[in-house]
Amino acid sequence: MKTYCFVGNLCNVMERTYDAFGQRANFTDAQYRDVVLGGGAFIPEESFTEIGFTLEEIAAFGSSGNRMFAPDSLRDRVFRAEQVFRCVRDRMLRKVNVASTPPQEILAGEN
Repeated sequence: MKTYCFVGNLCNVMERTYDAFGQRANFTDAQYRDVVLGGGAFIPEESFTEIGFTLEEIAAFGSSGNRMFAPDSLRDRVFRAEQVFRCVRDRMLRKVNVASTPPQEILAGEN
């Protein structure tokens, strides 16, 4: 199992509700693929950490309603996290092995 971070607004996965940005979840590779292809916005924890979110920011602006009041610098990082998700999902849709792609490539914006 690997740890992933939620970067969406609201999602129900395996009888659990994810409604705060940065919530952690543990999935097998197969579960992660199913969750992402089903619309669950999760990215690898390493990618989330590399973007540079702080615990204080997540506590203050984790809910989707609070994010509209977040500073521009945080909103920019949220956008980057969403880009990572879209890239991961697109790779899965193209049947590329996401597990072999270093997070740095995804963060660099490789499409």
